Amino acid sequence: MHLFYLCADRLLCKFNPSNKDGLARIGHASFGSGGWKQEDSSIISARAGHWDDTSIWSGSTFYNEKDNNFYCFYTSRTLSDLPQWTPLEWQRPQHIGLCISADASNWQRHIKSDKQPLLANPGNMDGMDGVAWRDPYVISRDGGFQMFVCTRFTPESAYDVTWQSGGAIVALSSDSLTDWDSSRYEVLALSREFYQMEVPQVFWRHENSRKKLYLLFCAQEANCSEIRRRQFGPEGCATGTYYLQSEWLAEDDSRLPSLSGPATLLAPGLYAGKINFDLGPQPLFFGFEWCDASGKFAGGLSDARPVTFKEDGEIVLLP
Repeated sequence: MHLFYLCADRLLCKFNPSNKDGLARIGHASFGSGGWKQEDSSIISARAGHWDDTSIWSGSTFYNEKDNNFYCFYTSRTLSDLPQWTPLEWQRPQHIGLCISADASNWQRHIKSDKQPLLANPGNMDGMDGVAWRDPYVISRDGGFQMFVCTRFTPESAYDVTWQSGGAIVALSSDSLTDWDSSRYEVLALSREFYQMEVPQVFWRHENSRKKLYLLFCAQEANCSEIRRRQFGPEGCATGTYYLQSEWLAEDDSRLPSLSGPATLLAPGLYAGKINFDLGPQPLFFGFEWCDASGKFAGGLSDARPVTFKEDGEIVLLP
């Protein structure tokens, strides 16, 4: 198993975790009989003078059996874009890039992501905020591919959201891993509960000739809207990993069901959580530790948590 993760040099960060976002890059570790082994702490990093000259942020890695290559989709920004004001802070627009590798260790920018982003920020299209366009997660579907992207809609859009909410996950479809059109999207989830929804995982669960779609995402406590706080209180608004699920669909139903709240808090304190279905008969959940016992930023991969699904679709993490 391969693990691709964000990291930042502690010395360059001046031992201040708040500086990590501007210095992040992608590292690589592998898992074998001896446990985890760090392969390289910088397989993909920012490039001065290019569209991804700031830092590298979250994405996903997809192994394509058709050409036996690994595809790493990632987020970055460029200093040539002027910062834009969001309700939280000044931010530069986020763009999506692509690197490719034959061995998961040696990576190069894909030709369509060298001089420009593979999928540039669509700006204020349909009331998006013109900044959030990140954390691409790619799966195969119906002989093609789907990419799920974190974005955000504002109250100026056609959606009933406030400046405290509007976090969204949109889905793009393509026959190719290298050709995507941001204008052709479907809204998978648009939230009145969260200002932003980050680092998604999307998967189907199949059972008795039917299927159900799940979305895992993460959010910080500060991202929870007043609507979420009134309904769930402080204990339901923790920094961690959340999920949404669809109704059961027939196995041959080709629709992408939209997902609406309320979201379920799955793993408080564990960010960017993912469920792995390939390590044995029982799925395993991993996340990264948001903070230590003193409340300071921690980072680092958590221990695996076995996963079960209840009859109503609820996800349960076992000790």
